[in-house]
Amino acid sequence: MLIRIARLHYMKKLDNQDNWKLFLNKVGLEESEECSTLKKKIIEICYGLPLKIVLLGSLLSTKKDEGYDKWASILDSQENSHASDTLSFCYNDLDAHLKLCLLYLMLFPQEYDIPIRRLLRLWLAEGFVKHTEKQDMCQEIAVQGYFDNLVKRSLIQISKLRSDGSPRKCRLLGVLRDYLLDKARDICLFHVHRNLDCHEDGGRYGKRRLVEYADAKNCPLDRFQFQHLRSYISFNFQKKDTPAKEVRNLLSNTIGKGFGLLRGA
Repeated sequence: MLIRIARLHYMKKLDNQDNWKLFLNKVGLEESEECSTLKKKIIEICYGLPLKIVLLGSLLSTKKDEGYDKWASILDSQENSHASDTLSFCYNDLDAHLKLCLLYLMLFPQEYDIPIRRLLRLWLAEGFVKHTEKQDMCQEIAVQGYFDNLVKRSLIQISKLRSDGSPRKCRLLGVLRDYLLDKARDICLFHVHRNLDCHEDGGRYGKRRLVEYADAKNCPLDRFQFQHLRSYISFNFQKKDTPAKEVRNLLSNTIGKGFGLLRGA
């Protein structure tokens, strides 16, 4: 019998120099006199914690146009906070439509590399893209902007690239999952279905999004239970075309049977 002994690896805090170097990298600036006036406070607030440096630097990178006074007010609010508080602050800084887009990633399995094109199509199909006053901006450009914004804030990470260097797949920042899962549950964003076992309650509005991790043929869509169903997503990892056939059969059995809100994507 083979016995493996796992050793815990404790992450060391960054020293002041590496702390500052990582911050400048995430905020997208070279050291300047104005920026350096906040250096001491930033180093003290981040306390060498990589997560806090990344989140705070990425957040401030979206506030460049608002000036260093805005930076100073954000830093004052973070002076005695923990990393979890910084995470909450970064989430609350998002507009409502960006919060929905970020929470939507909770539908994907943990540590799953999400195809970016598919994700953007799903956001569009769900109607998360708000109407813009710019007549020349189509929804495809707007939704790409949403994605780029969340990446810039380090809330979404690029995990795989195409041969030409463009982003192909992405992942949610791992430490975000538990925090965001509670948020998604609070608004009853989705219903997870595994082997006939219901993991999320749809609340008073009924189950609106069904996520299937098992065989699609085992998913009983009771029109009274799922009468408010708006979308169905399958993560059935079988080989070849089996998942597609089962999803097609499932959808063919729902058309005209009381699932008028169900959308395809």
